[in-house]
Amino acid sequence: MMKFPNLAAFFCLAALFSLSNSTLAQGVRFEHGMSWPQILAKAKAEHKCIFIDCYATWCGPCKTMDAEVYPLKPVGDAYNKNFISVRMQMDQTATDSDDIKMQYGPADLLERSYYVNAYPTFLFFDPNGNPIHKVTGRLSPKDFIQLAADASNPGKQYYSILKNFQPGKLDTAEEKGLARSFIGSDKELAGKIAADYLGRIPISALDNEDNGKLMVQLQSSSKVVEIASNYIAHLNASEFGKKNNLAFIAALGKQPKVRELALNYITHLRIDEFAEENNLAFIARFNKEPEIKKLAKDYISGLSENQLLTKSVIQFVYAFIQVPADKGFSLFYSYSTKIDSVMANKDYAQGTIELIVNKTEFSPLLAVAKEKTEEPDWTTIFAEISKKYDPSLAERIITDGKVDWYSYLVKTKKEDKYWPELIDSKIQQVEHVWDFKRDAFYVNNIAWLYIFLHSTDPKQLDTAIRWLKVIVEEDPGNGDNLDTYACLLYKAGNHRKALDMEQKALTLFIVAKNKSNVENAKKTIAKMKNKEDFWLEKEYLNP
Repeated sequence: MMKFPNLAAFFCLAALFSLSNSTLAQGVRFEHGMSWPQILAKAKAEHKCIFIDCYATWCGPCKTMDAEVYPLKPVGDAYNKNFISVRMQMDQTATDSDDIKMQYGPADLLERSYYVNAYPTFLFFDPNGNPIHKVTGRLSPKDFIQLAADASNPGKQYYSILKNFQPGKLDTAEEKGLARSFIGSDKELAGKIAADYLGRIPISALDNEDNGKLMVQLQSSSKVVEIASNYIAHLNASEFGKKNNLAFIAALGKQPKVRELALNYITHLRIDEFAEENNLAFIARFNKEPEIKKLAKDYISGLSENQLLTKSVIQFVYAFIQVPADKGFSLFYSYSTKIDSVMANKDYAQGTIELIVNKTEFSPLLAVAKEKTEEPDWTTIFAEISKKYDPSLAERIITDGKVDWYSYLVKTKKEDKYWPELIDSKIQQVEHVWDFKRDAFYVNNIAWLYIFLHSTDPKQLDTAIRWLKVIVEEDPGNGDNLDTYACLLYKAGNHRKALDMEQKALTLFIVAKNKSNVENAKKTIAKMKNKEDFWLEKEYLNP
């Protein structure tokens, strides 16, 4: 565990470390074309440790590190001075170069030897190749610079602490930060350190909000949960009911002992205490417990209109709506407009009603239709829901249901002939259900993934162009929206305006220093100028 098993043999095979841009102008300098023995020799000669960035091609946080952290000069100054930096691709793709393919064996060994199972993972080694530190997850530039300092500090190095940890030996002033630093790489060790810290500080200090957060973060540790449970058990009713304690206890509510204490508190509340805002939010967190459901049902049944129409009560009622027979459902149905006004969300009540009706009335029918591969009887379903509720709700259910059905045919059954119907159903959904300002990101995705890539219908294209025109006018500084708008215009035959919009998108991407989008926009402009039907290219057809 503490050394690469036979790692040198793997790395002697070829120059294995690579990066498309091996030297970032002012940021971290990643070595390129060097074997492991060569890296060790360089590290020893320059009296530096070794930093390995373990990444995956599909990893979004890894790409963020590439774009927003590694290129920065302060980051480069911190790493280039003290480390030989290299990269290791941990996944395998069909487009991997021969150099990357030579990494497969070492990548597998890294994964098995150092439990690299999340990306990015940062590994650090001394000049002799012995592991000294490990951290997982995307970091801000500030935190990544701090990581370089931690990796050089024996008191904070993961493998040193892992090897030498003994309860009661570390300074409690350091333990909380150390515990958090290992959450991503070794939760078991993090839990041991946290339990040692929490067990040594005064019990009164457990009331500190940050200490509470630590216990929540590391509730996978039985010792941490034991400390938390003992603290909660010694709270009197007044202390238990404090807002910060209720939030802390609710976050630990899946732990049996804590849940038992929480239920005991709730079942002993007076009715006037039950209705207090903090208690309502707390009780709602236990909405699956039978005794709490009964208490909630009794409370909700006694609500007047005035009592209902407050934010905290509405949120409480929402937590206990499961089926149309629930009292909360009838309240949401009867007072939907007023509830939406209180919540400042025009779909709060209506969306809840639709969700419950869809789950109970439509989803079972859709499941049968999928099993038999027979299209649902939309007319009958519409009539039945309209009779029980109202035509407007039935229309929304049918609209969403058609999206589900045609998505199933196209994406699961791979029946491409249903693309027109799927696109029509998506258009109906956007036109009648969604809010352009609030849902601009999703509308943009529908316009690109469905209509641009898979429609040749002029009417459908014109509809998407109308959407994007509104969205672009609303947010002219969004390059992604401009890019989609340009591509739709191009496919509809308006080449001149399309080029103009794509050039504006390119300018925005350049200003934002988004290298990948800049390159893509340049390629799109070239394809437009060459009059290419680029939506037919394989790289685009991935909805």
